[in-house]
This record gives sequence, structure tokens and C-alpha cells, in this order.
Amino acid sequence: MYIREAFWNKVFAEAKDNKNVIFLTADYGDPKVFTNVGIAEQLMVNIATGLALCGKKVFCYAIDAFLVRRALDQIYNACCMKLPIVFVGSGVDRDYLADGATHWSCGNDVIMSEMPNIMYFTPQNNKQAIDAAERAMNTKYPFYVRLKR
Repeated sequence: MYIREAFWNKVFAEAKDNKNVIFLTADYGDPKVFTNVGIAEQLMVNIATGLALCGKKVFCYAIDAFLVRRALDQIYNACCMKLPIVFVGSGVDRDYLADGATHWSCGNDVIMSEMPNIMYFTPQNNKQAIDAAERAMNTKYPFYVRLKR
């Protein structure tokens, strides 16, 4: 099993009967599970912010380079408000090598570590991915996880 599968399997298992958990994606992820906002990472985080202010637990899932760099202001604002939004970036460093530098997430972990009130993880194996999923589901603060492609 891939790290990404281990993470999402655990999240979906824990969220199965919880109507307060919402999954958003920016042109990525399974359409049966995620609400796709299109290529609009800023919009995705703004929607997540509104939902979190209404008491929802929201997961935002996108290619890491786009999630962090395109929606940085919105992520910062959500972190300042200590909202329980889980930001899930797919692709660590140069996982999307063939797609070119626009898809690389080099340094995003450093950028996100500077966000206020956030916890972040880059799981290296399935056990760590499952632990990150459990923490993501249970935290009441912003959470960032980077998953290998």
C-alpha cells in the first residue's frame, strides 16, 4: 500500500459516519468523495474557511505546489483564526518531476512551518501516514500533511 492510500483509508474510515467532515479538492481526487472546486485553490480554502467557521471539519486536497503557493494568503488567514482545516498536499519535493518545475513542491514544508497555529507532517511510511490521519481527524487546529505521490 502507498503512503497516500494508508492516509486516506484511515481518514475515510474515521469519517465514514460523521456528517461534519467535508472533503474539497482543486481538480484532484475521487469525485465520489471530494467536492471539486476546479483549478481554484484560493476558492477551495475560502470555502473551507466558511465551512470551518460553521463547525465543519474540512479537508482540502490538491497537488502540493498549487495548494501552498496559490492559496498562501487564504491558508495564512485560516491559520490565524485557528480553524480545524486539514491541508493535504500531494507530491513531496519533485514527485511530479516529469510535469516540470511548476508542479514541484520544494520548500513548501518550510513555508507552511511559518504559518501560525499549524501542525504539519510529511509521513515517510504507512505507520506514520496512519498516525497523521488520526491526528488530522482529531485536531482542533490547522493541520498540513504532505503525501508522496
